[in-house]
Amino acid sequence: MTKDKFRTDNSIEKERRNLSIYEEYNRLISEPGVSKTKVEEYLCKKHGLHSRSTIWAIRKRVAESMTAQEGVI
Repeated sequence: MTKDKFRTDNSIEKERRNLSIYEEYNRLISEPGVSKTKVEEYLCKKHGLHSRSTIWAIRKRVAESMTAQEGVI
């Protein structure tokens, strides 16, 4: 049985959104001279989030999840 079988559609969509935020943040911030604050504000506005700290929490959660998955493989 797969893990996804017992997860809600909402939790799967939230995980996809978080991964998208993580990847887009890393892509945007890699450009020289880009302001982290402006990137965070852009992502908040794009995804309907109300706090830049939410972006920090999402990035931390995704990074931890990726690290955990690497340990499993």
